[in-house]
Amino acid sequence: MKGLALVLTLISSSAFAVGYQSVNTSYTIFSNVGGNNVYYNCDSVERNVENLLEEMGARNISVRCTGGLDRWGRMSTSAFVRASFEALSYSMPNDGTHFAVEKVSINERGSCHLYNTSVKALAKNFELTELSTGSCWRPGDSTSISFKVLKE
Repeated sequence: MKGLALVLTLISSSAFAVGYQSVNTSYTIFSNVGGNNVYYNCDSVERNVENLLEEMGARNISVRCTGGLDRWGRMSTSAFVRASFEALSYSMPNDGTHFAVEKVSINERGSCHLYNTSVKALAKNFELTELSTGSCWRPGDSTSISFKVLKE
């Protein structure tokens, strides 16, 4: 009987195991919105993606961007984003982290396309549910995103 109680305790405690996993990911930001090609300055991309990752509960964040708007007025290209960070995951062994599911809303003036593309590219690396993104009809549209995410 004691053995059965021990097994049930181990099973129930592992069902809620949560720990941080290391993530390396990359994606490209480019689109034609409303007939206009959309390009971004890499400094702005890095800053916005870092802020987004913090909102999603990531830690130890490093974001690098290449391409984008050319500062000397030559040909602009898509922004290529590389990010490394740690994100909470149910599949990792419990490292003593206390966690909760938190609702996050992001409402920004402009940068709709940048945020929507980034959230969709990064979502697979997080325990994220109920993702809702507004449509981007013009490059300068306001951002409206909400989701629930596992956070520390």
